[in-house]
Amino acid sequence: MGPPGLQTRFIGHGIGLELNELRFLAQGHSPALEEGMVFALEPKMVFQGEGSVGLENTILVTWQRV
Repeated sequence: MGPPGLQTRFIGHGIGLELNELRFLAQGHSPALEEGMVFALEPKMVFQGEGSVGLENTILVTWQRV
């Protein structure tokens, strides 16, 4: 995701007014999660020279008292 030369590998990203928004869930990023945030989790497997496969799920961050 991102423009050429500034792309990042990620496992998830925020969803809001735009399809792909900030906060990335990726190595080297430490987003503070807050109640009400919505993320797309997109783990992928890449097979060199063959293609890739991935699943996507939408997650809502909620708070629960334990």
